[in-house]
Amino acid sequence: AKAIAQSLAQLKELKHLALYGNGIGPEGAKAIAPSLAELKGLKHLDLRGNYIGPEDAKAIAQSLAQLKELKHLALYGNGIGPEG
Repeated sequence: AKAIAQSLAQLKELKHLALYGNGIGPEGAKAIAPSLAELKGLKHLDLRGNYIGPEDAKAIAQSLAQLKELKHLALYGNGIGPEG
């Protein structure tokens, strides 16, 4: 996930990001969260089934607040629960 985070920083024009089922996990989610905030044109983000928990979801949510173009977000299958 750290390598993905570094790569995302270079893809500022990315519109669609599908990372479902990659086992990103808690540390990976926290690693990619800052890079997501830089993808200002992102319209579709799919992070289904990546073992993202409530605290990790909060880190991602902070980044998503910067994505004004985002139209589709898929997070199910992560165990985020009401706390996230």
